[in-house]
Amino acid sequence: YLTIVVIIMVVIYLLIERAIRSPWGRVLRAIREDEISAAMSGKDIFNFKMQSLVFGSMIMGIGGALYAHYTKAISPDVFTPLYGTFIIWVMLMA
Repeated sequence: YLTIVVIIMVVIYLLIERAIRSPWGRVLRAIREDEISAAMSGKDIFNFKMQSLVFGSMIMGIGGALYAHYTKAISPDVFTPLYGTFIIWVMLMA
């Protein structure tokens, strides 16, 4: 299992590095630095932000799939209300 996870992590890392160095990554950096200037250069800000959201969600989905494979069970019984809100409770107490 560990070798599969390491291989997937390396592939995802290389994919992210390639995305950062691509024109798409340069547009995202331009949006981060100055959204108005990026919009004035003709880039569709909403479209690039949505693509970034989908890209990040894809990576999180892969992580969730690997976690489900690691626990060997996908069941709604595992995710109790306390488990689902644990991070929120910890942040409120800290």
